[in-house]
Amino acid sequence: MFVVRGLCFSGIETMEILLKILCVGLAVIPVSCFVNLAQMTEYGGQASQSSTYPDQPWTADKAVDGYLQHDNNESTCSFTQMYTSPTAWWKFSWRKTANVAYLEIYFRNRSAGIHVIPTSYSPNKVFTQGSSPCPTRVLNVTVNKATRGIALFNTKKPPVVTNCEGYRYRHPYATIETCEVKIMGCPYAHFGENCTPCGLCQDGLCDVFNGSCIQGCSTHVMNPPLCIHCKNGFYGRNCRETCGKCRTRTRCDDVTGTCPAGCQDHWSGPKCDVCQDGFHGSDCTLSCGHCRHGTHCNKTTGICTEGCQRKWNGTKCDGCETGQYGEDCTQKCGKCQAGTQCDIITGICPEGCQDSWTGSKCNDGELSNTVVAVISVGSTLFTVMILTILCKVSSTYIRRNLCFKQSNANQTVDKPKQTSENMDEYEFTAATGDDHEYSQIDSPLNERSNPEMNTYSNTDLVI
Repeated sequence: MFVVRGLCFSGIETMEILLKILCVGLAVIPVSCFVNLAQMTEYGGQASQSSTYPDQPWTADKAVDGYLQHDNNESTCSFTQMYTSPTAWWKFSWRKTANVAYLEIYFRNRSAGIHVIPTSYSPNKVFTQGSSPCPTRVLNVTVNKATRGIALFNTKKPPVVTNCEGYRYRHPYATIETCEVKIMGCPYAHFGENCTPCGLCQDGLCDVFNGSCIQGCSTHVMNPPLCIHCKNGFYGRNCRETCGKCRTRTRCDDVTGTCPAGCQDHWSGPKCDVCQDGFHGSDCTLSCGHCRHGTHCNKTTGICTEGCQRKWNGTKCDGCETGQYGEDCTQKCGKCQAGTQCDIITGICPEGCQDSWTGSKCNDGELSNTVVAVISVGSTLFTVMILTILCKVSSTYIRRNLCFKQSNANQTVDKPKQTSENMDEYEFTAATGDDHEYSQIDSPLNERSNPEMNTYSNTDLVI
């Protein structure tokens, strides 16, 4: 195989032909070794033309037989009949779509007004009347289309007027004389050297030379124009996987999904797709409850599968045991209504208190009753004690006075009348009237000893 400036030629082509191609200034597409689709039997290509000379070998298939010998060797070329129609065409179609890069057309004679038409696309004019410079016998025509066929179309409506060699005859009839048409390209959805697969292009349509997707990517998660790299946030085959929570303003690996720059807060793992220990939820923003020491909650559900710490309760260990409340569940609830629980944060009894208990936390009733009872009992005892003491003091005082009174009376009977000197020790004051407290006290001794003392029987002694 010979390669000249990116063009591939088979062994049947001679160096003489290669030199002639270079001498006529063939425009060369700078790509490496596209395949000649017309020679690939798996495409099942078939040639046809508008007319054929009867009993002659110039049939349509001669234009794709692989022979480039166009100089005076008519047996390897295809001709349409002359002098029959103002239009002529030659077509080559195959069973499946291919990505055509360019054509190399080897004419036996020049064909004024020739058009190249990839099937289902607008025609690409190669030469029309009035063009300058005149066309060469070997033309290179860029196609860059995904197609299932190629057509050469010639017309002389109106008749061609040109001074180019080969157009001396001014007649209204068209013909096409081609010795070889090389259809260079790749299989569908392939491009470039060695026909590399295209990216995820819309409908598989990529530029056959550089692989860029002509109609954009087939999925929104790919980066155009090549559509071979995932957009930020996606990875994997066809970019179907979503990246984890990589550190802000960084991206995961297109293939593995790992986060080389680390994870966002509360996320962990090579792909940053699991919660850190102690957190759970779809965004890993929920803190686990008070699971048993040394264990962690389920990172999806938040359930503490190994149980709770002391004084904590619930499947997620986020509630206090019955009768406890507070930030660490260390405070005891008050006397809430039977069968109800106080608020685990505030300690308030939402359903009210038991009988004889008051306050929002139902912890004031017991202390109030106790205080009232203590004060009541204490007051009663104190009153009784004071009264008892007063009674005893009064009783003792009265008894002393009575005894003193009797003693004085006895001394009056047995002794002569006291002098004024002997009366300094005591002073008696007689109270008039007989309605005082001691008016009814009788003294038999006085009555018997000294009748004169009876005059004191109705007197009140006051100290």
